[in-house]
Amino acid sequence: MQHHDTPSKRLTDWEHTPQGQFALKQEQSLLLHTASHWRRRQRRMLYVECGTGHFLETFWAAGFDITATVSSPADLHKTRTRIGRRAELHLTHPDDLPFEDNSYDYVLLITTLDYCPRPNQILAEASRVCAKEMLISFLNKHSLYLLSLARSKNTRAPRPTNWWSWPSMRLCVYHNLGPRRVRSKAGILPGPYHTWHARAACKAVNSLLCPNIFGAYCTMLLDMTGERVRTPLPAWVQPRTDAAAPSPNQIQAASPPADRIFIRPRITKAAPHTLLQPSLLRRMPGWAANRRPGAGCGADRTWPAPVQPKAAHDRTEAA
Repeated sequence: MQHHDTPSKRLTDWEHTPQGQFALKQEQSLLLHTASHWRRRQRRMLYVECGTGHFLETFWAAGFDITATVSSPADLHKTRTRIGRRAELHLTHPDDLPFEDNSYDYVLLITTLDYCPRPNQILAEASRVCAKEMLISFLNKHSLYLLSLARSKNTRAPRPTNWWSWPSMRLCVYHNLGPRRVRSKAGILPGPYHTWHARAACKAVNSLLCPNIFGAYCTMLLDMTGERVRTPLPAWVQPRTDAAAPSPNQIQAASPPADRIFIRPRITKAAPHTLLQPSLLRRMPGWAANRRPGAGCGADRTWPAPVQPKAAHDRTEAA
């Protein structure tokens, strides 16, 4: 493939068209909206295959400390001319990154899987160096954009090598990364290609966020902090005893010492007049004489001494 037919050359020419300027502005707004909750300080970001560095400058202006990789020396020269020394650039292939595991907090794959020949290897390599979240964007083949390209003769519009849809991208992530949680998903530019301009009605439609199954440009935010689900290995374990029947040692260990046992007083059913306060009952005449055991409330625990029966000779004397 010659240099003038590369995707980077097509995107560079497309940036100067009215549709390209409008679409890149909407894509930029969507990317910043998706990454709006990311922390800037003491965080590292990696942009895999940044192309000519258009969105690289956007994220640098948003306050990120960003590093980018480029696979073409010509694109590296263009990116360095655009961004200067504001970002760190590496000339390497996207499926073989020269970085340690979990060395970057955030990883960007902005239409990287659309133009690279080995998307599965690129996705696996990006997940290796990502520690927190990964942002993936792609062009949707189930949108009106692809239908309008098939009917038009415009050769300056981007035509990716790999067309993705939301189900196919989700399946690719599942096969390479496992069941990862999708934290955010959105789409933009739902209209046909000839409606991508700054007129009032078309701009209102193409600037709104829509479900990613309708938008021509879609994003997916993956949570990379959780561990990947793996198949558990069988293990031999001892059978557990019944928790409802504790052993005598457990009962003895759970019992409090004898000097700390609190005996709760027994509360018996009382007569209606005994529900009054004890201070009022003591003022009633004959309270102590009429007091009988078991007829008081639980707050009064002083009982009269039981009457002892008389001896046999006392009863004989009385007769």
